[in-house]
Amino acid sequence: KPYHSHRTFTTTTTEERQRQRVKKYFQEQAEQQYREDRNTRFGAYAAAAVIGAIGATYASVPLYKMFCQATGFGGTTQRVTLTEWAENQEEK
Repeated sequence: KPYHSHRTFTTTTTEERQRQRVKKYFQEQAEQQYREDRNTRFGAYAAAAVIGAIGATYASVPLYKMFCQATGFGGTTQRVTLTEWAENQEEK
């Protein structure tokens, strides 16, 4: 029995090939635009994180000082008037 291939070959017309090339071109353009948008968004988030970290660094000392003054934590004593001290003693 001779071997016969059952493959069917389709011929594409010039218009179909052109349509496929145009479709592929626009898909590639859309993918590249998506990558660029994603990279821009990532860069913006990274820059915001760096700026936020620098801001937190500058704000940490005054905020810690205010916290210590309010709570007496960290060796900073609280300032209490005599009347406030007396009221606290009555509550205890």
